[in-house]
Amino acid sequence: IKTNDLRIITYKGTHIYTGNGIYTIIYSGNYRVAGVVNIPSSESTPLQLEHIIMITSVINNSAVIFLSPPYDMGISGEVYYYWPGTYEPDGDSISYGIVDPYGSGSYIPPGMSIDAITGDFIWNFPPQAGFYALAFEAMEWRNSMIIATTKREMLIKVDSAITSVGDINGNKDIIISPNPTTSRVNL
Repeated sequence: IKTNDLRIITYKGTHIYTGNGIYTIIYSGNYRVAGVVNIPSSESTPLQLEHIIMITSVINNSAVIFLSPPYDMGISGEVYYYWPGTYEPDGDSISYGIVDPYGSGSYIPPGMSIDAITGDFIWNFPPQAGFYALAFEAMEWRNSMIIATTKREMLIKVDSAITSVGDINGNKDIIISPNPTTSRVNL
């Protein structure tokens, strides 16, 4: 997977709920890559996203919005950080929790944690290169009550760190892989 291989799919629709209650909106689709380390048979396991909302005649609510993309890269043996970049248009408070990705036998790799207040995700030392799924919930709070929960899943590509000094056209360059830029890095 390359970053430019990602695409955004937007679904729009209108639904009229029959009355007050708690409702779950689920999206399930076959958009997983093969070989996700923490999801056995990932290529045949659907991606599932959920949004749980409370409908009442007195609460209007907008869903939490994620500004950070659901794909990122890390390096094995290095601490990995991610911030979901969430905000809630109605000004509701947001808390976070890490959950198992969807799929039989899926698990949260050791060392993964999320700050319940800030949403800062930290993975202490991804053990090996590969694709990993991270799933977490963003819970919207109003007047000390959860009024909505959104489950988001993302993909992290962990690469091995390869750094070497090379002689390219007479220049001594440090070659970094994966290269976070679109060109050579000269120091």
